[in-house]
Amino acid sequence: MTLELQDVRKRFGGVVASDGVTFRVGDGEIFGLIGPNGAGKTTAVNLITAYMRPDSGQIRFEDTEITRLKPRQLAARGVSRTFQSLRLFEGVTVADNVLIGRHRWFEGHVLLPFLGGKFEKSQRAAALKWVDFVGLGDVAAEPVDSLPYGLRRKVEIARALALEPRLLLLDEPTAGMTRTESDEVAGLIRRIREHGITVLLIDHNISLVNQVCDRVAVLDFGKVIAEDEPKAIWQNQLVRRAYLGDDEETMTGADS
Repeated sequence: MTLELQDVRKRFGGVVASDGVTFRVGDGEIFGLIGPNGAGKTTAVNLITAYMRPDSGQIRFEDTEITRLKPRQLAARGVSRTFQSLRLFEGVTVADNVLIGRHRWFEGHVLLPFLGGKFEKSQRAAALKWVDFVGLGDVAAEPVDSLPYGLRRKVEIARALALEPRLLLLDEPTAGMTRTESDEVAGLIRRIREHGITVLLIDHNISLVNQVCDRVAVLDFGKVIAEDEPKAIWQNQLVRRAYLGDDEETMTGADS
């Protein structure tokens, strides 16, 4: 089991953002975490990646409890993520933005002063591997702010992959993308899994979730209200009411 949340709770004043969240993500799985706005999806991601501390409950990664670890410690263990809002370095090239994702190999390396250019060259080559992987090899030397939005999203995915993670959390990776760009990301996510990386996907894009996810958990008001395979999840009445509402046209799109 790659990831397990057990009865995780988080409150912000009078607002309960995570109310006993429990789910498991298997090795090599593409697992979707979905729900309406304000359901607690990003809070769950922030708790898993140690950007927040839960009030109670337990989070385990590869059978080791990580509930109280710090983000750097999780990165060192092979947990990486993207963010809803792009966090790229403007004016810096695509390659250098992705190279920053290699930080776990630079930090605390006692021999770094002696390795010099050879070490940096090897790290840059490793970063460029992931630039090519997401299809941005032709623009590796371009400033990231010169790229259209959809390609900048891919830069952030490449940077997260540069950490060489075993678990990758993608928070709304297709937000603001066209249908064509979203389909490209779907193919990219499948290829990420082929590299032995487990994926936790958070996205409002129903088509994407249906295409790539093995299983899906649905959050509503901080609680997991359903968990199943994508095609089955849309038949759940709690999901239809909480996530999709009663709009028949929306439901038809979800069922397709």
